[in-house]
Amino acid sequence: MLEGLLRYREKLEALGFTGFQWIAGSFVEDCENLRGRPPGDIDVVSFVHGRFQ
Repeated sequence: MLEGLLRYREKLEALGFTGFQWIAGSFVEDCENLRGRPPGDIDVVSFVHGRFQ
């Protein structure tokens, strides 16, 4: 999952977008201990701006 998130961020940057992201979901929780399973997703909210032609 982390590799996919990093590729997504690289693609945004390659397209000229900059900004920040809020990351949440089971990816940032201790769901292995809380729910007895590995994380299943990453929730991302992107606040970006870029140059549009």
